[in-house]
Amino acid sequence: MNNFTRLITAYHSGYLPYRLFSYLKAKILFTLPGTWRARLYSGDEYYCPVCDSHLSNFPPFFRPYHRWCPVCKSLARHRFVWTFFQQAKLPIHRKNLRILHIAPEDAIRNLFLSIPGADYISGDLYNKNAMVKMDVCAINYPENCFDLIFCSHVLEHVDDDRQALQEFHRVLSPEGQLMLMVPIIGEITIQDPSVTNPAERERLFGQLDHVRVYGNDFVDIVAGEGFEVETIRPNDFATDEDVRRQQLDVQDRLFVCKKS
Repeated sequence: MNNFTRLITAYHSGYLPYRLFSYLKAKILFTLPGTWRARLYSGDEYYCPVCDSHLSNFPPFFRPYHRWCPVCKSLARHRFVWTFFQQAKLPIHRKNLRILHIAPEDAIRNLFLSIPGADYISGDLYNKNAMVKMDVCAINYPENCFDLIFCSHVLEHVDDDRQALQEFHRVLSPEGQLMLMVPIIGEITIQDPSVTNPAERERLFGQLDHVRVYGNDFVDIVAGEGFEVETIRPNDFATDEDVRRQQLDVQDRLFVCKKS
């Protein structure tokens, strides 16, 4: 989506002044060196486990529920996943781990790159920072190729999410794990291919480039493509104080999937 489309969508949403202010504030802040940002937001009230920063605040840029780390740009979901991995809930330290990271976020990419001996590949259809140009509906890798696939907040952008899940199933090794995150709103998944207007998509699906909004039936959707699914929430492993200090979103869910 180009900036003009985003501007028009923000206008129709009724939040144009807030979004413009957030954009300008974030633009200025993130042009500063990281050491300056760390000093500017230094404090004891909050903590970012991704960059090990002690902070006075997690500013809510762009959307009120987006709590950004002013130092490393992590969001609540990144801090959630980072903490989950660091607590060794997954066998990420086994030798020769083959990782596929879809739409790579800096925080999670750095975590994967820190794993000794891991064979890491990042893929995205549009992001030039990805190592490989990749369509998740047609992954150009052989069967059973990856031990860990991480795909966060991508499927809601994909027209044929079932095809993407089938591709993940194909390239995942028999003992591998697919880790998914999507925004969950309501009980059932809602999709209407006839809705193409960005402002209407934002109203119905939560964001101008989303093509559906997932509900609590997401587990059934994934299971229908041949996976066993375990749902992880921040409260499953983080204390209430961790949730508060890291500004985790207790509604976030990490879906850890294995071939059934």
